[in-house]
Amino acid sequence: MDASKAFKKSRTTIYEALKNGELSRDHDGLIDLSELIRVYGNPIAVQSSTRTEQVQKDVQVHVQSEVENVLKDQISLLKNQLDLANQREKSLMQHIEDLTHRFELYSSHNSLVLKK
Repeated sequence: MDASKAFKKSRTTIYEALKNGELSRDHDGLIDLSELIRVYGNPIAVQSSTRTEQVQKDVQVHVQSEVENVLKDQISLLKNQLDLANQREKSLMQHIEDLTHRFELYSSHNSLVLKK
């Protein structure tokens, strides 16, 4: 990995950090990645990747929020339809009771008339 490109630091800056003791080399004479991260933070590619992940999470949260809103609207609509169906059923049951009562009155009136 080219440290100067990954961390957006010039080679001169990296050599100066080595000379000043800010960075150290390992036993092979190379600079360990953890040293670069300690001094300069995450490489640009990692930061970009992290930003991309955050944007993806934000989009996912937004989509979930939209789905929740749609589902809430559908639940509300279904509740209204259920209320209307219950009112219709109540009205029809009342109508059936009225017709049953009228039929009973009619039947009892006819049986009285037939007995005479």
